[in-house]
Amino acid sequence: MAFTAAELSRGAVWAWLSFLILLTSLFVVPTLISLVTSLWSPASLDGLPLTAGAMLGGLQYLIIVLVIGGTISGLVTLVAAPLAGAIGRRLAGTRPAWIHAPAYLLLGAGIGGAVGLGIGALVTRESPYTLVLAGLGAGLTAPAAVAGWWITMRKALRDDRRERDAVQPA
Repeated sequence: MAFTAAELSRGAVWAWLSFLILLTSLFVVPTLISLVTSLWSPASLDGLPLTAGAMLGGLQYLIIVLVIGGTISGLVTLVAAPLAGAIGRRLAGTRPAWIHAPAYLLLGAGIGGAVGLGIGALVTRESPYTLVLAGLGAGLTAPAAVAGWWITMRKALRDDRRERDAVQPA
């Protein structure tokens, strides 16, 4: 199986989309938990207006996060794709496939951690917050990079199998 530019592009897009799903989950799940618990809060006897306002605020916050996070992660994906391509070409003939996963996990963690450190340094001068952003970046980007590789690898193997089966009569 050869590693192609189309597979690199597909992997980069899937990694980016996986990152956006993880980023969205990071903000949606706590917001939903907060909304559900606020319904039974003794501080609000009429929870519905509070919930509607919180939902609107949460939606605005989510849109801002996705626009900023989507833009930054899209640019990072474009910059990091050549590194992923180099890894893909280097490991193209390596079997078993599970050996590839740690390479992409480390690539994602390194890139996510570096971007988190950079954003942290720009946004805050407090080193604990910078380290938290680096940890979040690594924690979100590492599984996204593996997901991009995994989805692309499965499709490439399926396509190779179809080509092989089409050439060889049954």
